Amino acid sequence: MVENPVLFIGLSRPDHESASWEVIDQIHRKLDGGFTQISLSPLPADQTDKLLANLLGLQGLSSDILKIITQKSDGNPFFIEEIIRSLIETGQIVRGDTHWSVPGEIKKISLPNTLTGVLGARIDRLTEDSKYLLQAASVIGRSFEQGVLNAITDSKYELEAHLGKLEQAGLIAVQAAPEEGYIFRHALVQDAAYNSILLKKRRELHQRVGTILEDAVAGRVEEFAPLLAHHFYNAQDARSLRYDLLAGEKSAHLFANAEAVTHFSRALEVAKRTPDDHAQMASIFAQLAHVLEMMGDHPQALA
Repeated sequence: MVENPVLFIGLSRPDHESASWEVIDQIHRKLDGGFTQISLSPLPADQTDKLLANLLGLQGLSSDILKIITQKSDGNPFFIEEIIRSLIETGQIVRGDTHWSVPGEIKKISLPNTLTGVLGARIDRLTEDSKYLLQAASVIGRSFEQGVLNAITDSKYELEAHLGKLEQAGLIAVQAAPEEGYIFRHALVQDAAYNSILLKKRRELHQRVGTILEDAVAGRVEEFAPLLAHHFYNAQDARSLRYDLLAGEKSAHLFANAEAVTHFSRALEVAKRTPDDHAQMASIFAQLAHVLEMMGDHPQALA
């Protein structure tokens, strides 16, 4: 038997409340010396100044304005870019013949305090049609095809024109591979667009995406079961039960136990809405218990 070392490199945002952070903690404990964590620090002030100079093309803003941007962004490069875009879009900084300037008093510059707030404000400034299309795209996923977006929005919009505006605004980008389509420029842009949708409309869009996808992959439902389950579950559509069971069984077979627990738990939640099917309920409980046992969570498995 030949043994070779394997290096895995993972990237994660420093969100200690997310499920991914729990996984990182588990890996750290189990691998001990085989795990190294590298935390990226915020950009220092001098690097932030260089980035601002590069983005603006020249050092045309006063030191007071640069200080405001630096304090707001807290050394986050993406936040810096979004702050500049927001200031330009709202006319708070304007391009003259040779330099950028503030058309008014420094104290009148207005910006949300968080990156999420800046992104949300930028999305709110879009036209109603462009905003709705961006929101609909965010339901499809981080990347999306124009044909699917056209289908769930009932072909009522001039997609080419609106997608061009969204691309120009730096919210989405053309994606050439592995499949032609579009991708949100950053996961946080997708999150901001998704979270700006009213819950009722969000469920409706998830149902449309799920139905379109279900028809498109009719011969390969097992392969796409996790994605179908995701859309129908968020649509509160009972079809999610079937797909969560398929996805849970597939995950368990691959020893992807955490994913299997998620799918079986959601299937159980939906099955409880029709509690008369005792055989199905018992089967789901047994599958969930087996996966929990495989994970070593014996108290929960027994429960």
